[in-house]
Amino acid sequence: MTKSISVKKYDDEYFYKALDVFPDHLLDDIAQEASAWIDANRKPFSDEVYPPEASIESYHLLIENPFWSSFYTELKKHILKYCQITKKDTSNLKVDQSWMTRVADNAVDSPGFKAIETKEREWSSDDHTWKTLSLVQTKEVDDRHTREEIKRRLQQNNTFGNMHSHETNDIGLIYYAKNPDPKYGTIVKLSDNKMFKNDGEENSLIIFNPKLYHTAVYPQIEELESSSRITIVMDCSFMEVSNQEL
Repeated sequence: MTKSISVKKYDDEYFYKALDVFPDHLLDDIAQEASAWIDANRKPFSDEVYPPEASIESYHLLIENPFWSSFYTELKKHILKYCQITKKDTSNLKVDQSWMTRVADNAVDSPGFKAIETKEREWSSDDHTWKTLSLVQTKEVDDRHTREEIKRRLQQNNTFGNMHSHETNDIGLIYYAKNPDPKYGTIVKLSDNKMFKNDGEENSLIIFNPKLYHTAVYPQIEELESSSRITIVMDCSFMEVSNQEL
């Protein structure tokens, strides 16, 4: 399905990029399933470095799910291509972890409270059909930020505010499921303070060395009204003794 694969090399580091990774008819499902997973399995609020919202480790919990198994199988095909291009032996390669992230316009109305819409079905005796009713309730929550707090954190962490590395991993993959604009991709720090900028087109992925310092480029809250930024991340490592096939 993938329409375009490109590989760039800087300072002996390879950057593998694939566009149009999945068929168009799956894209809404991927974004919706990822968002639902984050809602149900978000990291504890106290452990989260926001932005973004982040799920708990997902790969080993979802690999038996048919939808996600197919999704991860496709990602692993690209990792194997990356290894072939970079001449890496895959016999001892394994998936360490995967998680999902989201930056969205989901601010609370006031600290500690959020307006939540629920839907209920009611039988109508007039026309003998079920009707869907929307109910909006204000519930106390402790896992959402106010609009001003989201705005402050996005501005604070924009561009270089969340530089980090995955020191224990050898291969990192980022899949961009939703994005208000491709410019909100990923920046990777090279030697001599040079920067590699990857655009985050929806339904694209990048594979690189996660030991390099890197950061997401976040949209501002006003831009999140049209689309959230959802990514799915996967890390792999080469083990001395492999007990798991990629």
